[in-house]
Amino acid sequence: MRTSLLSEWHVTSILSKRESLSRGGLKLETTNTQIATLVLRAEPTDTLLKVLSHLLSGQSFELILNAATGTGKLRAFATKLVRFNEANRQPAGSDPSKTANSRALLFDISFLMLCRITQMYGIEVILSGELGGETFFEQWASEWLKPNVAPDLLLNRCDPMLTDQLLKALTSGESDLRSGSVRWHDACFHVPAVIREILAAYESQLVSDEEVERILDTLRTQMCCLSVCAAAWLRFYIQVQPVNLKSKPTMMLDHLMTPLSLDDSKEHYRERSVLMLQIIRRLAQDDNPLQGVSDNQDQSLDHQLSKLWNKILNHVKTMAVCIGFIGKENSPLFLRCINQSQELQFHYIMHTCIDFVEEKIIQSNKSGSDVRELYLGLLYSSEEVKAYGFVTNTKIKIVIIIDSTNSLLRDNEIRAIFRKLHNAYTELVCNPFYTPGDPITSK
Repeated sequence: MRTSLLSEWHVTSILSKRESLSRGGLKLETTNTQIATLVLRAEPTDTLLKVLSHLLSGQSFELILNAATGTGKLRAFATKLVRFNEANRQPAGSDPSKTANSRALLFDISFLMLCRITQMYGIEVILSGELGGETFFEQWASEWLKPNVAPDLLLNRCDPMLTDQLLKALTSGESDLRSGSVRWHDACFHVPAVIREILAAYESQLVSDEEVERILDTLRTQMCCLSVCAAAWLRFYIQVQPVNLKSKPTMMLDHLMTPLSLDDSKEHYRERSVLMLQIIRRLAQDDNPLQGVSDNQDQSLDHQLSKLWNKILNHVKTMAVCIGFIGKENSPLFLRCINQSQELQFHYIMHTCIDFVEEKIIQSNKSGSDVRELYLGLLYSSEEVKAYGFVTNTKIKIVIIIDSTNSLLRDNEIRAIFRKLHNAYTELVCNPFYTPGDPITSK
């Protein structure tokens, strides 16, 4: 105005525009503050579930554990997980159903992660002393992850009323345990007692195979941690039973190790179930009579398979009369028979079964079906013997020939033997001194 470049009207117009812009800036700041307030008030459990589920997918969890081990922070990571598990071990009485369900899933995931850490790095990582051994998982792991424990002694602390409550919920198949008032650490301690009741009814032939499998499936779909607790007790029970009483508890343990196909409606179930199966299989392998057959790394594969056969005899001598591993090109990798005088006859049957195996594989390929069932079932039958087949994902064929007089043998028991043979063979070929594809001389 002093140099007459702007008139009074221009000055008034500019000031009014500046004032309107200033007011707009204040409004924008207020809006940002409201957005920040909304973010701070967002419910955190859903985000935590997504993060933890993402940790379990693929190899993420093992990579994190390896990184924590390399940096010396594994014990600190495990301690925080124990505290997190302890904080979510029971639903608050006033929690809505959604919150109770989220807390249950957080407890479930953290329990599985801690079990896996304990199996991989030892229980000393969990029992660091910082928490004083007072938390649920420290107490549970110190009792249930030991190598040899009397199964009945572990059930002494169980409350009969709570056991009956859980048994009713599982047998009805209707109750959703996750949204109820049950405390999760109590459920973990009492599920073995429930399994004991179911097994007693099963051994007394009061329930059928299908009913037992349905109850176990209900258990697995509720909370994966409960399946781990059930498997931990079953392995102790199998240890102390004579050979003629091991079939039914072994069937139950094997069923818990069988993948359960569910749709994506089960929240974060796929990630949890994968880790659950890894834990249960490790529990079963720790006491597997076929485990630990490769004592010396520099031994030939044939020598190790011979040791494997001795282990097999102790485990399936009432079942199998001949067992064979056949390579990709149908060359025998390993053949053993109990009665050497009948060895030629069994070898002939073994090679006859190979043709049936090839036919089944070709039929499945033509139908376009997804070949996930490695068990091929009955391949050959006569008045004297029956032969069953199994093919691995690397096209190694396993054939078992059993005595036909053994009419009590069930399909699920044969499946269990095949899985144990497959696991044992996988460990043997992992020998760093063995080159896959090399010819193996069977003695």
